[in-house]
Amino acid sequence: RRLPHPMFRLIVLVGAVLLAAVSSSTADSELKEAWKAVTEEYGEWGYGHLHERRGQICDVYRQWGQTEVPEDVWPGCTVLFIADPEDYYDLGTVAEGEQDNFLNTQHYNAAWNLHGKGFLGNSLPRPYKDIDPVCVIANVDGHLVMGYEEGEGDKLLPCPGHDEGAPFPQEWILEALNGTRDAEEMCSQCYQSVCTGDRSVRARDCGNSGDGGVDLEDEATFVKQAQPVYHCHMTMADEGACDYVQYDQHEYSRTYYMDYSVTCGWQHIQQFNITYCDCTRVAGTNNGCRRYEATEMAYVGVVCGNCNGVGFSQTRAYDSIFKPESADDVYDGSCGKVVTADTELGRSYAKMMCSKGIWCPSGGTGGDNCKFHCDNFGQHSQVWYDEECGQYVPDGNVENRKLLSDGSEAVTLETKFDWGSVMHEVVATGYHQMRRDADEAE
Repeated sequence: RRLPHPMFRLIVLVGAVLLAAVSSSTADSELKEAWKAVTEEYGEWGYGHLHERRGQICDVYRQWGQTEVPEDVWPGCTVLFIADPEDYYDLGTVAEGEQDNFLNTQHYNAAWNLHGKGFLGNSLPRPYKDIDPVCVIANVDGHLVMGYEEGEGDKLLPCPGHDEGAPFPQEWILEALNGTRDAEEMCSQCYQSVCTGDRSVRARDCGNSGDGGVDLEDEATFVKQAQPVYHCHMTMADEGACDYVQYDQHEYSRTYYMDYSVTCGWQHIQQFNITYCDCTRVAGTNNGCRRYEATEMAYVGVVCGNCNGVGFSQTRAYDSIFKPESADDVYDGSCGKVVTADTELGRSYAKMMCSKGIWCPSGGTGGDNCKFHCDNFGQHSQVWYDEECGQYVPDGNVENRKLLSDGSEAVTLETKFDWGSVMHEVVATGYHQMRRDADEAE
């Protein structure tokens, strides 16, 4: 008698395990509970399959006859889609061509320069202490695997299958499916084995196809999540932009029907502890964010995931936010200090260093990126004067001047201050004394 094909036997076995694992308890994950608590303070929680269009709660609209947009104390919004392993709408309900795109960020529990503890940007984040890695169970060529999924998608790094991956036997993965083995602990082992084997210090950059990584959309078939999966997208605009991001760009066009958070005030994104987020500039057009949005996002500790076409380096932004400061690169960690500086003077200096590290680390005024930096930190700056901009005067084609309108006092010091001076001594010496010292130095 002819035996069934191995793929058929695997499908039947997985189906039986999934049915057996169905439970009447659908308690939210700790991550979803934490994000719900943040959302209650600044927005509303929604359910995509109900087509509620909660993005509209954050939008400020002009009334008939109004020429100016009404003031909005919380401009823009952040939309976070999240699916727990036992949710009906999970990664498997997302169209296959969108599964990699969905996983566009990493959640971290703490970071050294934003919370005073947590992972260092020059070492691999520890699972469940520093970050929560995301793994899925998938079928690859008739074999059941558990794979670590990078924060930007692209490659599923399977265990077993990846050259450095933990060699999980199929029985273990089946046990993880039915709940008799800890799937999250297995994910931790898979992530750590793959990333340390590749000698990677970024959770996002571990593995590649040459080492055995596979494409979740083309080379693997999704079976089940091992933990919550999530997608981040934000906008700084109003007048329909939040509704557009939440509904038109994701729920309607991509069938993201899972639970989601709409948080009014895009700057509240830092409450969610995520590394990357995509950005849409205005309602009606997907994405489109540029230098201004990328810089503002870096100021609150988040890398723009899709600010493309303007010479933006996500790696430099990540280093400027999450890496420790070092003698090798004075801009490392500077963006994180925008959040943690104790004084307005410290924040002003950190903003200049953050912008320069991302756009113009070599100095000068040549090129569009350096011109953007000097548009905001040249001799006319209301935040901090970068003397390497010299006597540069904007040519009038300034992309965005909002960086200058944060209310901080003008700081045009010729004297250089190191981080110790700016972050610690300013309290003792006082802002005005530092200004007098600088005047005398001239």
